[in-house]
Amino acid sequence: MRGTTTALMTLLLASGFAASVVADETEVVEQPAEETGRLTLRWDTQVILDVNRDHVRYLTNDESVLIAQSSSGLVTALNAEDGRRYWARQVGFNDEASFRAATSLQHVLITTGPEVHSLDKFTGTELFSYRLPRQPSVGPAVDEGSFFVPFMDGSIGGFSFSTLEHLEKFGTLPAGIAKSMAWRFVSNEEIHLRPVVGTGTVAFATELGNIHGLHASGTNGGHSLYQLLVKHRIVAPLSVARTPEDEFLIFATDEDIVTCVKMFNGRMMWTYPMGRAVDDDIVIVGDNVYVVTQGEGLSSLSLSRGRLSPTPTGPWFVPDVDSVAAVSATRVYAVDNTMHLLVVDRETAEIRDRIYLGEETNVLGNPLTDRVYLYSNSGRVRCFAEEGSSFATYHQRPDRQPVMPGVPDVDPVEEVDESGF
Repeated sequence: MRGTTTALMTLLLASGFAASVVADETEVVEQPAEETGRLTLRWDTQVILDVNRDHVRYLTNDESVLIAQSSSGLVTALNAEDGRRYWARQVGFNDEASFRAATSLQHVLITTGPEVHSLDKFTGTELFSYRLPRQPSVGPAVDEGSFFVPFMDGSIGGFSFSTLEHLEKFGTLPAGIAKSMAWRFVSNEEIHLRPVVGTGTVAFATELGNIHGLHASGTNGGHSLYQLLVKHRIVAPLSVARTPEDEFLIFATDEDIVTCVKMFNGRMMWTYPMGRAVDDDIVIVGDNVYVVTQGEGLSSLSLSRGRLSPTPTGPWFVPDVDSVAAVSATRVYAVDNTMHLLVVDRETAEIRDRIYLGEETNVLGNPLTDRVYLYSNSGRVRCFAEEGSSFATYHQRPDRQPVMPGVPDVDPVEEVDESGF
């Protein structure tokens, strides 16, 4: 791994871009396929921004795109696999306050000030711009047909994409639709964490430590499914774990306890005391629940059992970790408190390599695929992948994984002796 480490350090410490407004320049790097488990640079590109006054405020990904939002409101969409720029445009007014983007299969949703903007994810075409009836308190959550916005007054509203697109196009609501907001649920408690969406369900946490599960849409849209009176502040963003049979909601409280409940009915599955504060995103891949605790490190809990995952030498634990960058089939990529990228064996928790990132490098936490994304404040974005990984592995929604066309077996053609003998 020493040669790989040296190459990565050279790439990571390379000088940035000096132009005031930088055009899209993408370098796709071919990766050898002889070995697996080593990181190689897949692509290196620059998002559109003014480096003299602007910086990257948010970088958001799903399985197919990366959305970079600058402090001035410039938004750039990149292909997550090869770094090609799909589009770039200004969203909202210059330097307007905004929240992190949310994406669905076709939409990018960005809230700026009191307005929400819906864009086509692959072309950047604005589908609608809608002034919300109340000031939002945090960014929206999205499913394929609807989106959900928490408001400063402690309520949450559900909206239909098709309804607002019809309103934008024709200036009137569709027949049979009485109002633009499909439903509104009032909790009377502040909401500062983004909601999460399951199959037909949306859940959110309040500042006082209560968790609500609601019907997401349909005739029961906005109706309560359950309320969990946790009575302790939720300190980390809510996470959803999906298995072939069920969906689970996982959260951490200021008592340093991680809890798992069923997404649809709020039934308690397990709790686990971490012993230290949890405030980073909880990452779930397969049966592994990766939790970072302050001043301690990274632990792996079993989703099915609610206990620390075992290794041949004891419980699964890596000290001094600050965040998780990505997870592959055999490796966990984590960032430690000295700005090193740790390559950790997923089975044994042994550190296989340690790569210095540099103080100016930011790491995108990616729970969705096995790609490692690094970016600078000046807009340079790089993607690393394991050698031999031609396509990203989709952890949360494997049904969206691209399917390679099958090649039928062909019998070898026998040579024909045309001489007649």
